[in-house]
Amino acid sequence: PTPTPTPTPGTDTQIPVIVSGTVSQSALEVCQTLSAVTARVTDNTAVVTVNIRIVDPTNAQVASFGAYRFEGNALSGNYKNDWVVPCNARAGKYRAEVMALDAARNATAWTLAGEFTVNPPATPDTSAPSVITGSVSQTSVTLCKTISEVRAQVRDDSRVKNVIAGLFNSMGASVTLETLYLKSGTAQDGSWWNDMTVPCSTPVGTYTVMARAMDQWDKNSEWKTIGSISVVAATPATAPAPAPSSSPVTKTAQRITMSALVDWERNAAQQLAATSTSGLAVTYSSLTPEVCFILNTGTGMVVQRQARLVDAPSWTCTIRANQAGDARFDAAPAVDTTFKFLKARTVIAVTSSSSLTGAG
Repeated sequence: PTPTPTPTPGTDTQIPVIVSGTVSQSALEVCQTLSAVTARVTDNTAVVTVNIRIVDPTNAQVASFGAYRFEGNALSGNYKNDWVVPCNARAGKYRAEVMALDAARNATAWTLAGEFTVNPPATPDTSAPSVITGSVSQTSVTLCKTISEVRAQVRDDSRVKNVIAGLFNSMGASVTLETLYLKSGTAQDGSWWNDMTVPCSTPVGTYTVMARAMDQWDKNSEWKTIGSISVVAATPATAPAPAPSSSPVTKTAQRITMSALVDWERNAAQQLAATSTSGLAVTYSSLTPEVCFILNTGTGMVVQRQARLVDAPSWTCTIRANQAGDARFDAAPAVDTTFKFLKARTVIAVTSSSSLTGAG
């Protein structure tokens, strides 16, 4: 007798199902955060992507980003993410919509999760932030070395979003910029600090250290002088006269190898991976702090984009890797790598029928 052939599974054509959706608030002001857009999604195989988009009162899409699963599994789970309302957002009724994609690339239509109203601020913010005072931890630093602490005290009547400090030469040009982080206090009145590595290509001399703040309305303070520092050339350490048979010590050159950073679409940090031929630790700095910043997660260094950026198809981020050397190795030439943060792609699938009515 002819054996019965083993049946093969057919192609999955069943789209995911968006069972329900909610928004955390029915009304909020510009500059505030919509705490959660939530959707429950099921599928017969596996949900691989859930996207959220925000549509303004003119029916224009103003934001699109991914959602993460916080309950359940890929067959039946709850997904969510938050959204910060831009300070210049149009007042009126907004829609939060979700779309799901499964492992077979079957996609739902954009489906309404909820509506909410964006109101003008109860108290309009009309003043820029102020850098009140600041300090530098030392009066001099050797080329290629690190200033251990640059600190600035910043105030604003709404909320400080970003603080940048830099070294400026006598012509007013910056030689390096560094993002400062909130160390103590609040976003309205807090102390921001970070260390700062002096590039090896910096001419020796005296530099002014200045800081500038930006608030959630994207209003900038003036550059404020918070200190000065002398950049000096490395001085060989005084050593005892060598014995007649001793040979002079020569430092070994080293170089840095840095893994390429890819153009990045997900709303997540990207791991930094650079090594030196000396085996000494590599440090990183952002050359575009208005777009991206370096973060130590405890398990490694990552690059993260700023939370709110001026709307554009993409944003360019440049990261510099340095290794300052030691008694055995010369400083390595700095290595820069550049990549782009991309807007999340919108995936739309047209279907003949759906149990839910999609918007857009």
